[in-house]
Amino acid sequence: MIDIQQIAGTRPVSGLLSEALYRIDFYQREYSWGNTQVSELVDDLANRFIDEFDPSHERRQVRTYRPYFLGPVITAPKDDKIFLVDGQQRITTLSLLIMHLLHILADERVDYLSKNLENLILLDDYGELIYQPHVDDDRERTECLDAIYKRRDFAIENVRDESVRNIWRQFGTIRECFPSDLQGNVLPYFSDWLLRRVVLMHVVAPDQHMALEIFETMNDRGLRLNNIDMLKSHLLAGVKDDRAIRDLNVKWRNRVTELTYAEKNADAEFVKVWLRGHYAKTQRERKAKAAPLDFDIIGTAFHRWVRDHSQTIVGRTAEDYRQFVNEFFELSGRYKELLNASRKYTPGLESVYHNAQAGFTLQLLVIMAAVCRDDDDETFCRKAALVAKALDIFLVRRMVNYRNSGYSTVVYSIFNLAKSVRRKSLADIQAELAQWLERWLETENDSLDAMERFGLNQRNKKHIRYILARITSWLDGEIGEVGKDGHVCGLHGQVEEVSI
Repeated sequence: MIDIQQIAGTRPVSGLLSEALYRIDFYQREYSWGNTQVSELVDDLANRFIDEFDPSHERRQVRTYRPYFLGPVITAPKDDKIFLVDGQQRITTLSLLIMHLLHILADERVDYLSKNLENLILLDDYGELIYQPHVDDDRERTECLDAIYKRRDFAIENVRDESVRNIWRQFGTIRECFPSDLQGNVLPYFSDWLLRRVVLMHVVAPDQHMALEIFETMNDRGLRLNNIDMLKSHLLAGVKDDRAIRDLNVKWRNRVTELTYAEKNADAEFVKVWLRGHYAKTQRERKAKAAPLDFDIIGTAFHRWVRDHSQTIVGRTAEDYRQFVNEFFELSGRYKELLNASRKYTPGLESVYHNAQAGFTLQLLVIMAAVCRDDDDETFCRKAALVAKALDIFLVRRMVNYRNSGYSTVVYSIFNLAKSVRRKSLADIQAELAQWLERWLETENDSLDAMERFGLNQRNKKHIRYILARITSWLDGEIGEVGKDGHVCGLHGQVEEVSI
């Protein structure tokens, strides 16, 4: 067994990124984090910072803020270069976040902070400036990062590498979900905190063979249980019948495999959506020192939240536990259908696809909140379509009014919406959605009339392309042409169809 403590140490983000140029080997070059992982990381960082921040503080007081642990990074040398064996998802996402901070600083003309940030993502390699982390001989990746850094257009449709395409998409996610209350005068404080108080455990292995052994030691040999495993253990123990437990265990394992095959980490994401949509009552206030509540605890430790609330959400008897596990199976099947509709244009669930293409991951929370375990296929589809269409209208209204619909900006409103449609009938859901859209229109003045004044700016290129694609699709349908995917469903048709 390797003694990790002998070769590991904590490093702040600034220390880690400035120590070396980290490379990613050819066999692990994929950047695979999705919208959910990226937006939740940004939200976690923002919430931890806000816990500590006070407008009366001077910047030097940031050094006293509680640190945030971002996890381990394992590196190893090869051919006089330093390679990331574990941690490329976090390091790549941090680099993209730093690029976004640089853009904000440039817009606000805060030049004195920019050099510190630039030195962390652009490193000198024998006279050549290289982006951190680096993949040798990957021209597409370099061109993508160069376009992001220099705020230029990038022909993503011509890129073959899915990892590079995802880097471009997730930078858009960061731009969308970065909280507006961290900009302006607060941004220097947040930048200091991110660089100096966000820390990682840096494990430096003597060679790549040892690095892989360390990786296995930290993740496999200890048989470390994840949240899903611990939730399963708690729920199946409550069933108390050995034969039933064996059968449910096999069924659980098969369902988790199906979910993770459909999308990486979909098993854990489903449980968060299920518990938040059906059972969570409270959410942390967005202010300093506010305590995490149901919504927030589910996001980080849902197994513990279920254990602590078992008597109220599960029950007391073995049959109660059996029924709760069956609810997991029934609703996770519906979640898998929604994941498929998010990626593949599905008749009847067109708006699910549209919202997913717009990067709105919170739609699954509201849809699953509305779905009951005993809904038949037709009722499920009608509920999903109704909720998704209302969110479609909401998103387009936000776009044409130059408003952000990122995770941090709208999560409170969306969680309240999810609670309002929780396990309700179709008629009640329709009434709730109509009232919600009307209230939002009154309070935010997000009217589609703004389309007449809508135009391109530095921040809404993605929205412009999205709306033009929707309009083009509708026009093709009106004149009898069908797109290459064999479907038509445009913006105007959606809004007219769901004037709820």
